[in-house]
Amino acid sequence: MTSEDRLGPQEGDFIDPDTFSDADSTISQNTHTPTIKARTSVWVSMMISRSSQLSDTFTEIQHNVWLLTLRGSLALFPKGIEAAKRVLDVGTGTGYWAIEYADVFPQSEVIGVDLSPTQPTMVPINCTFEIDDLEKDWTWAKPFDFVFSRVMAGSFEDYNAFISKAYKALEPGGWFEMQDIVLPYKSDDGTLHADLELAKLGHYFCEASKTLGRQSKPRVITKA
Repeated sequence: MTSEDRLGPQEGDFIDPDTFSDADSTISQNTHTPTIKARTSVWVSMMISRSSQLSDTFTEIQHNVWLLTLRGSLALFPKGIEAAKRVLDVGTGTGYWAIEYADVFPQSEVIGVDLSPTQPTMVPINCTFEIDDLEKDWTWAKPFDFVFSRVMAGSFEDYNAFISKAYKALEPGGWFEMQDIVLPYKSDDGTLHADLELAKLGHYFCEASKTLGRQSKPRVITKA
């Protein structure tokens, strides 16, 4: 990358305020305003990039927490499902689960689907990613042996409709697995008091989901 290509202020980017008279409002607007817009555009781009990096780091940590919780297992499927021919990862995010599953089971065709294109481009040959809205009709022509969903609480307006679509997308004898959290957060020994930050986070998440018309506490999860 040359010095001309790098981001950030360059020599000559900033204009001496005494160069022009304040009386010439046209010149003043045409020189200062574009500089402000350009610098703002770069700042916004940097913030978006930083936000994406933080999200990627959080998703990686979350994936490892689930691996620790499940003692290294990617899922709790019964024996035989691990040889699934077609696997769908619902709400794949940055694709950690889909990529690792494809690595461990190279005989499987793994499809990760999400609303946002945040997945890497370097992936196993048997893993692909698609951008789609799963609250709309599912259009895959071939059924799946295994449909997987993780931490999707608050993502759907109608969880029953989502579960119905997942069930209909399965081959006979297929497996649908949901790994999720129960909100608001609780502790088994009663030490997570309402005034603690984690408890507040869970409460605010539920309130925000309710405002958006999303189910953060679907009955199918809270009764599990």
